[in-house]
Amino acid sequence: LERLSDPTVPLTPMATLMLALALAGKEPGQTALAVDAFVQCRGDGRLDRAALATTARDLLRTRIVKAARYAKSLRAALGIDPDGSAAVVEVLATLLEADPATPPKDTATLLELLQEATLSAGLPLPRVARTALEAMKATGKARALRASLLAQP
Repeated sequence: LERLSDPTVPLTPMATLMLALALAGKEPGQTALAVDAFVQCRGDGRLDRAALATTARDLLRTRIVKAARYAKSLRAALGIDPDGSAAVVEVLATLLEADPATPPKDTATLLELLQEATLSAGLPLPRVARTALEAMKATGKARALRASLLAQP
């Protein structure tokens, strides 16, 4: 994982899988390395945002990882690199596709960060996010966030 911060190391499909898993990691040291790698790869142009987003979405579908951990890691990445908003928004939008019919209980954390990132960076809500939100069976806090996001331009 540390090697991903090296700008000469390519972000292969296996490296992307490792990054996606580590961004949802439970161990704080591992997650910090993943956040640093995400920021570094995005900054030097090695990050394939679509590949990372779909890999993370597929992992979330398995319920092996938690949405809240992705939200925490991506929030940390934005704290380090506010210019990475577009990459974070793309990952978050794709994560919403994981299971809109029965979203994970911690989906509100993703929605909250998506709303913050789009509004603070002046980014439109991605089409993939809007489609997932329209199909989402949200409850509680996620329901209110869903409505608020759908009201965005």
